[in-house]
This record gives sequence, structure tokens and C-alpha cells, in this order.
Amino acid sequence: MLETRIINGKSQRETRRNALKTAIKAVYNTNRGIYGYRRIAAFLRFILKTDVGDRLVWELMNELNLKSRMVKKSYKKPTTTTDTSKAQPHEEIG
Repeated sequence: MLETRIINGKSQRETRRNALKTAIKAVYNTNRGIYGYRRIAAFLRFILKTDVGDRLVWELMNELNLKSRMVKKSYKKPTTTTDTSKAQPHEEIG
């Protein structure tokens, strides 16, 4: 059976989520809003040693209305060049 402890009127889950929200906001703002939920989750896991999943970070970012800025990669259409040198017609040897 799931047991929740209530401390100061808040459950453990609620206090953990609030702590994660502040950490997510800090990471998001320091990286100028470029990081998405996967990168933020990886940052929290590897740098801050926090046990957190991608889905939880995604949910909390939605609650905070944080969206990563999509950096569009420019597309350059490949150009085909034709040989502009003078083509020699085939000469018959005779």
C-alpha cells in the first residue's frame, strides 16, 4: 500500500515536484530556453545526480508553460553544375 507522509501540509511527492520545478526553471533559464525536456532531464540526472525521468520533466515543463526554442537549421538546396568547358566533338580518324 502506498504511504505518503504529509509535512507542513504538503506530501512528499508535492515537495519533490516543487523542488524539481525550481531546478527545471533554473536549467531552462541558464540555457536561454534552448534545452528541451530530454536535455534538462539528462542534465538533472548526470550533473545534479537527481533521479528523474524524462516524462516527469516533460509534465513539469508543461505545468510551467516552458517550451524549448526550436532552432531551425537552414536548408541549402544542392546545386548541380554543368560542365562549361568547351566540349570537343568527336573527330573521325581516317
